[in-house]
Amino acid sequence: MALKSGTFMDADSFHKGKGTSTIYRGQDGSYLLRLEELAVTNGPDLHVILSPHENPERREDVHTPGYVDLGKLKGNRGNQNYEIPDGVDIT
Repeated sequence: MALKSGTFMDADSFHKGKGTSTIYRGQDGSYLLRLEELAVTNGPDLHVILSPHENPERREDVHTPGYVDLGKLKGNRGNQNYEIPDGVDIT
């Protein structure tokens, strides 16, 4: 079941991104983040981060206390899934 959804936006004139992200809850109660039609500027150290900040514009905003790093981005194009660890507050 889809719980939350959002779209990517450009961070600046160099760091570009588009696509959608959706958080799903499985029948077993687990959570999954799905990125669809992802297309972002490639970089050497891209990570998927869940942040409690409502509208992050800087690295400091993304790394607000309570953020969760789901690991390295699997690729800068296409659809991808990331498991959200138990205990993460997705609100």
